[in-house]
Amino acid sequence: LELKNSLEKITIKLVKNKLYFDLKTLLPKKTSRDNLPFKIYELEKGKILICCEFKHVKGMEFKSIILPRFLEAQKLAMFFGLMHSDGFKKFGYKEIYKKHINSPYVGFTNGEPFVINLFLDLFDELFLIDRQNFDATLKFPLEINKNQEEKLKEIWTKLTKKTPKKIYRDTKRAKKWCPAGILSIGLYNILMAEIIISSLKKFLKDIDNIKPKDIKYID
Repeated sequence: LELKNSLEKITIKLVKNKLYFDLKTLLPKKTSRDNLPFKIYELEKGKILICCEFKHVKGMEFKSIILPRFLEAQKLAMFFGLMHSDGFKKFGYKEIYKKHINSPYVGFTNGEPFVINLFLDLFDELFLIDRQNFDATLKFPLEINKNQEEKLKEIWTKLTKKTPKKIYRDTKRAKKWCPAGILSIGLYNILMAEIIISSLKKFLKDIDNIKPKDIKYID
């Protein structure tokens, strides 16, 4: 495959009165953590193949991914806003530490079911990755009995389509109002984590310093 580096100028497409960002132009040339180059190949039907050669991770699913090329601007801005406020990225390679760890992954933490649902909906709509791919961990601030714990688990499982892997008490939040607990959802994929976080950093920087000459409109 003839792979190309990401482009400099932000490209925007107008379709039926909706603006779409070109993901190719939101990606920086290199990852934010290891300074590794992103490579992109254009596929048919508005898709792109994004590759990055992570040295410490085995398996092609961590080194290449197919995503939509054009992302609806309004939804992407909302998604990046959620990531900027309550999103996270963690690193720690199983290949190095020789044990199972739930990272590297990209995720989101919140105690409001509506906000968690919004995040998962946006992730699916933008990147075509549904909520069943996420792992979930639930923590609650109050002393609750087994029946209450099962009820909380039922609520979050119904919402996320995934039973929380861990449920434990968070005593640091004992004085905070979190009746449904605090849910952390994470996607175990280093490349997706880097695409989102690197793109978010570049997006925020570009939006802050953008000039009309930096935007390219296409049909």
